[in-house]
Amino acid sequence: MLSPVWSTTTRLHSLKQSMLEISSSINTISHAINEGVNGVVSAADSTQLIVEDMDNISHKMDENYENGNALYYLAQAYRKNEDMENAKIYYQKVVELYPNTERAANSQNYLDQSETDTAR
Repeated sequence: MLSPVWSTTTRLHSLKQSMLEISSSINTISHAINEGVNGVVSAADSTQLIVEDMDNISHKMDENYENGNALYYLAQAYRKNEDMENAKIYYQKVVELYPNTERAANSQNYLDQSETDTAR
């Protein structure tokens, strides 16, 4: 049987590796958005890169994450890509799964702001 310390160390290493991969995907998304906005690549190419990286982030979150940061950053990526429909899904998950956290409060603020913007 594995020792609890080894298990925890292995889990932390796995989480750290996944976080690095998600961070890389988020950077790629930001870069694709900037290139699309600046006309360096076509909007279709930029959108395709963003969708692929968001899918990668979603899979990594399903595999490893037990805190709201990954969901929150995925929501942020969707929001920055002006895809509020998907952003709201992930903000809502943060609010429901991680209540009474700073990420949940920020997510709720974005949800409230989205409703205000929609009502205008």
